[in-house]
Amino acid sequence: MKHKHPHQTQLSSAEQRLIKHLREHPELMERFQTILEITANADGPVKRADKIEALLIEEMRQLGNATMESWASRAERTLGEQLKQKDPSAVVRKKTLTWWCVFGAVSVTERVWCTEQQNYLRLLPEAIGVSARGRFKRLERVLTDFGSEHSFRHAAARVLEHYGFEINASAVRNATLQHAHRAGQILQKEYEQPFRVLPAAGAP
Repeated sequence: MKHKHPHQTQLSSAEQRLIKHLREHPELMERFQTILEITANADGPVKRADKIEALLIEEMRQLGNATMESWASRAERTLGEQLKQKDPSAVVRKKTLTWWCVFGAVSVTERVWCTEQQNYLRLLPEAIGVSARGRFKRLERVLTDFGSEHSFRHAAARVLEHYGFEINASAVRNATLQHAHRAGQILQKEYEQPFRVLPAAGAP
């Protein structure tokens, strides 16, 4: 009697690469699994669209945060390997680098290096364009918009409502006042410029 084996679908090369990448990034796989589970729940009791929207918004925020941290960690490892090849005598100690973006606080463990030329060398912040406890420009615009429309405490509450993470009212205040100061400087320079006189007659 012949045993019939179930047909096994062969994975394409693109599918194989995707599985390989997901296995290398388990934190991202977890987020994708949760998003797929939200889709699968459509087979069960029907949920309201706004409920699904809220679940997806939060998952996309967490996915963005996890992606930022994973990308920065890989960049940090690459920079460290390049430095070790250039200077094998370099020694290291670990430090946590945190910055803020529209996905919330992003934290990465970075290595602070000591070489013969420099006693304190941080490769990651300058390479990827961040600063410790700094904020991305997109988040700065969000804080400034909310801070100019409401009290700073209310603006911080709106960040939590719209972007899903908490931030201090003092951060909203600092971002709003810094933007107002820069805007004031720009206006002051424009006021100092001589007024251009319009021609007496228009163009023929």
